[in-house]
Amino acid sequence: MGEPDDERWQDAGPEPEERVPAGIRARWILDRLENRRAAMGLTPRPAGPRDLDAVTRLVERLDAAGEPDTSGLMERVLDHALDNGFQAKRVDTGRRFARLFDELRDDLTCDQRTLERRRREHADAGQTAGSDTGESRPVEPESYETRARRMLADRIGADIDASTAIRALADRLRLDPDPDPGQAARYAELALRAGRKTRAEQARRESERSRELHDYRASHGGSCFAGNWQLEQAE
Repeated sequence: MGEPDDERWQDAGPEPEERVPAGIRARWILDRLENRRAAMGLTPRPAGPRDLDAVTRLVERLDAAGEPDTSGLMERVLDHALDNGFQAKRVDTGRRFARLFDELRDDLTCDQRTLERRRREHADAGQTAGSDTGESRPVEPESYETRARRMLADRIGADIDASTAIRALADRLRLDPDPDPGQAARYAELALRAGRKTRAEQARRESERSRELHDYRASHGGSCFAGNWQLEQAE
């Protein structure tokens, strides 16, 4: 009698994101906000119930609007905001992130379009210079991000979040573009340390996510989909 039910739970595949409760996905974003700010050396502001409520409502709004990857979109918008000094000071709580989300999303969209336009312009300029004169165009100045990536190329391992380390070193190079070798080595080590901290926080966050989903499934008959455990209760 119990065999069909057992097979039903065993055959269930990974839960689509929309079946993961909005509150759990909101907690993921709040953890990301707190961990990123801590890794950047910004003032930590632990999330409270009002922050969770605000971000949960944002998740539900994006889901209702048909967003195919709500968590991915929120993470991209949050990371872009924290990479901007002005916005990083504003986005210090979940409530502010939820309130400013549409503005921050527009900033990301505009910056992506600007970057794409510049790439096209550079590509067109290079083709024109090569076809008209046969000469190579002047080498563009190396960006701080490219320079940081080159300085850290042989030192980033599996225990380091590369994007965090590169951003951290690029920010220091913006403030001190021509450090002596000793200072440059110190900047690199601090950047690598930030990358290790972020990677450790990511591992902890993933572990917490897995545990939360496991506990939620266990308390609802083995699935995040409400229809399954409601059906089980009815039987």
